[in-house]
Amino acid sequence: MNIKIKILGWLHTLLGGIGLIAGLALCGGLWFSPDDDSTAALLYVGPLFSIVAVFLFLPGLIGGIGLLRLQPWARILIIILSGLEVLNFPIGTVLGGFGLWVLLDREVKTAFAGSAEPTLRAAS
Repeated sequence: MNIKIKILGWLHTLLGGIGLIAGLALCGGLWFSPDDDSTAALLYVGPLFSIVAVFLFLPGLIGGIGLLRLQPWARILIIILSGLEVLNFPIGTVLGGFGLWVLLDREVKTAFAGSAEPTLRAAS
């Protein structure tokens, strides 16, 4: 397996998992906090975390695992996710740019297709 695919897969898996765990811990901490203001904070943090989790963390985790298994759907999912991440300056820009650079490479396309690209033979 191409080392760049492996690195990208692990990055998305780890960042997606860490994001989900951190967000759930934050929401759980606000939920069980004895402070009265934590309920009001949860009304803002909870929906925001839900949106980020559904559109970034969960697809990143699932897509990262799929990349490590060379699933063709994972390549498409991470390309879309990388396009969204480019807008998240600065870390998302680096991760999204790296993802697009890796997954739009011709050799990587053939790795996910499962077959070698046909070579042209010169007529002799």
